[in-house]
Amino acid sequence: MKIELQRTFDEYFKQFEVDEDVNVKLKRLILNNIGLSDELYPILKRFLTIAKEQHYAYSTALGYSMIFYFLYSNDVDLAIEYNEKARTLFKQIPGYENTEGILTVANNAVLGNILKEDYGAAYDEILQAMPMAEKSERMSYYSAFLNNGAIILSEFGLYGKAIQQVEETLQKREFIGESNFIVTIFLYGNLCVSSGNIEKLRSIIETYANHIQTTELFDTSLFNKFYLEAAMMEKDYEEAKRAFHYLQDTYNFETNDMIDNMEVYLAYARYFMFIHAYDQAEVYYEIVLKNVNNMLGHKRQIHEEIALLKARKKQYEEAYTSLKEAHDRSIKYVNFIDDMYRHEIEDVWERNRMLSYEVLYQRLLDITTFGKTVTSTLTRSQLIEIIQERLPQIFKFDVSRLLLYNEKKNQFQSLDMTIFLSATHPVLQQCINDKEAIVNANIQEGDAICGQLGSLYEKSLRSILLQPVTYQNNLLAIIYFGSYQINFFSQTDQGLLQVFADYVAIALHNIYQFESALDKSSYDYLTGTYNRSALMQHGEQMLLQAKENHEALGALMIDIDNFKNINDTYGHIQGDEVIRQVTNVMDQFKQHGIIARFGGEEFILLINNVSQQELYQIAEHIRYTCESCIVKCGDNQITFTISIGCCHQTQINTTLKAIFEEADQRLYVAKRNGKNCVQM
Repeated sequence: MKIELQRTFDEYFKQFEVDEDVNVKLKRLILNNIGLSDELYPILKRFLTIAKEQHYAYSTALGYSMIFYFLYSNDVDLAIEYNEKARTLFKQIPGYENTEGILTVANNAVLGNILKEDYGAAYDEILQAMPMAEKSERMSYYSAFLNNGAIILSEFGLYGKAIQQVEETLQKREFIGESNFIVTIFLYGNLCVSSGNIEKLRSIIETYANHIQTTELFDTSLFNKFYLEAAMMEKDYEEAKRAFHYLQDTYNFETNDMIDNMEVYLAYARYFMFIHAYDQAEVYYEIVLKNVNNMLGHKRQIHEEIALLKARKKQYEEAYTSLKEAHDRSIKYVNFIDDMYRHEIEDVWERNRMLSYEVLYQRLLDITTFGKTVTSTLTRSQLIEIIQERLPQIFKFDVSRLLLYNEKKNQFQSLDMTIFLSATHPVLQQCINDKEAIVNANIQEGDAICGQLGSLYEKSLRSILLQPVTYQNNLLAIIYFGSYQINFFSQTDQGLLQVFADYVAIALHNIYQFESALDKSSYDYLTGTYNRSALMQHGEQMLLQAKENHEALGALMIDIDNFKNINDTYGHIQGDEVIRQVTNVMDQFKQHGIIARFGGEEFILLINNVSQQELYQIAEHIRYTCESCIVKCGDNQITFTISIGCCHQTQINTTLKAIFEEADQRLYVAKRNGKNCVQM
């Protein structure tokens, strides 16, 4: 601790021994230098000792509440215990609700509940404390509550709202104190990283980097992780490498607390993921996962990132488990979202007395029920069915569409499969760019908006409402309402539709994640064809279709002859290449059916609506083509043959398993007859 800072503390303590009012200055000095951590702890103990000796009731409670900051990153339960002790002591003091101390306790409680993942309790603390902070014009507390609320919002991808709250805090720099200002910058940066907003992240780096380097309150090397994150977001491998090594050289894990350390470990994990060093990435993700309860935010996002890592390592069961954990968390967060939006909608109602409270409350309950249902769905068909059922129950409109966004094609598709190109629908492009709702309450024919709507426009439309559906700042869809009446969509409708859209966003995100995981888990890692489990799943559907349409079904069981000799002679790498050659030959028939690696050097080709003669010709074509294949191995050339067993069913009254068993028996006959042949 600097000598002049210690002298200031000593001077305050001399006054504190005779005047309790000095605790205000002491408290601010302690909290403004909270980054000094261990050096500051003896100061806090001295504060408590004097408070107890002098029987200062308020200061004693204040001392216990400040202990929280020195404990929460290592032992949150003990920190909360001290904070609740402080709350009990404060409540024994007349007029406690008008003191800064009770706001300190409330802010601590919010932080503790966030770490414990009790977001409902944290939000309740914020709701109770913010009016007190605003009324007493204690903006440092008001901004702290905004920041903590932003951390909660970030847990389920509501980054737009979270960033707005933090930006509001930054605008009050002169009121919130240097310590709060630095914390807000770090939080702002993390939100920009999580939301993928590279423009704002670069702006933070350019605007605040020099200021951060001059502070003595925190380890400024933590800020260096933003250079790494920015480089990765821009896919600049060389800059990312430089930033990673710079962060490694500057950051000290021993002198920083657990929460900051986990932020850096997460950045390390993302870096190794970025450079495809998956084993190293896994090491750091395991560290983060082990200490996830010590992180402020990111919890769902971490499980999704781990799922992606596991999928890239072809550990699909583990990937599914991580996705399931992320999904379970989204359901857990629904209760919080219910509470949050109920308060927001009630605020809207206070400003819009024309709508009866009973009607509004029922609509909100309907949305709550919708949210709990829709965030549990994992298939598109279920989601679409629920939306189509519930949307007209909650909202009034003459025209509605749910437009799913395809970012690669930059187009939208409605549930009736109609395509809407953003290039010919400027209003949709505006939603893509701004990700904000668009309302026009009085449309006249010939207005500019008519052309901007493109094929969405109808001559009789007088009001429109477009609500983007976003998750982690990524546009997933747009909900489009139209009415034949002017001024039809109220502010309450807009607020309710925002709630509805956030639920749809979570549901769509879950579905896309699970579809991706399921898709990856369906393919054989070596050949890119279906694996055995996917064959059985899709084969059952083909069998059912053949039964319903009274079509024939054919199956080819294919085995590479003398494959063990190929591996023993040329090695497994060349053996793998032979396997790939066989699937390449089979690949020309995949438009007619299903190709799968059944196991080892065995393959299945399942084709419906095929005659016995056609099935035999396909089998002979595959056999002959494989016989003609050459795999180069240095100066050597590997040739190989295959044997094929065929099963053809015209009157389908059997199982898929039985069909494969019959094909396998014919394969056995082909092998016994000298190999390199087709057996019908």
